[in-house]
Amino acid sequence: MGWRAVMLQPHNIAHVKSHFNNVNHSQYFKYSHFTTELAFKDVKNCKEFYKFSKLELLELLNRLPSLKKINFGETNYPEEYFEYLLDADMQHINEINTGAKFLNIRSDVVFSVYYKFRNSITVIGLFYDRNAINFDSQQINIINSLTQFKKLTTLILWNNYDTNLTPFQIQDNCSNLTHLGFVSDHPISESATRRVLDNNRRINLNFISSMAYFYLRLPSLSATYTRYLVDYFPNHLKYLTIISHQNILKWFDIVGMELALRLMEKTGRIKETTIAFGEREEY
Repeated sequence: MGWRAVMLQPHNIAHVKSHFNNVNHSQYFKYSHFTTELAFKDVKNCKEFYKFSKLELLELLNRLPSLKKINFGETNYPEEYFEYLLDADMQHINEINTGAKFLNIRSDVVFSVYYKFRNSITVIGLFYDRNAINFDSQQINIINSLTQFKKLTTLILWNNYDTNLTPFQIQDNCSNLTHLGFVSDHPISESATRRVLDNNRRINLNFISSMAYFYLRLPSLSATYTRYLVDYFPNHLKYLTIISHQNILKWFDIVGMELALRLMEKTGRIKETTIAFGEREEY
């Protein structure tokens, strides 16, 4: 193993496993320090033999001291492999990608792994749901602990737990973000937004200066948050997506035509803007 990017398919995994106890294993892994990206790609109904045990995966990771990215998006064992990382020693890991497989992994396990590598991780995708309570019970609040991720630049957060969570808290805790995705099953509450606007000395209302991409998906877009977007709209944004699962005519009635047009005028200055209204799609 000596490629910068390595893709392990079933036959590759069997080959790697055969070298762990081979007398010539040092030759096989001689150039593994050049590898910075590792991905797994299984086939349907893959036999157990083509799966790494915990000890085998940890042994492999120990052989890859320069590893920066891991992709579990195409493995049949995303939850097991992800949980194995709690015992891994990866000094330079920036990104652990699961693709759509994150749906199969408990959020407390996901965040526990990210938290372990908080000094180097740059990308996080996380469901903030009731399972997160298991992590919070350790007296470490997930949202507040984001301040400890000093190199975090990309955060995609799916919230179906906290009815009062807003992008304000996320931005206030993550000062180096360039990409923020905020997806919530709850609308950004009027009361929470007003509290933030009324106490503007306690939290920075301006968008992070490094922010280039903002993705927002909500059940509805309130008048108060629309007003905030108009008053504090960041000219440095390059990409903006706002998706509201409400009828656009109802939104016009709620915010008024003047405020709606002002938002459109502000967002029209960005390099690429998508604003969509309509019933939520079923996935």
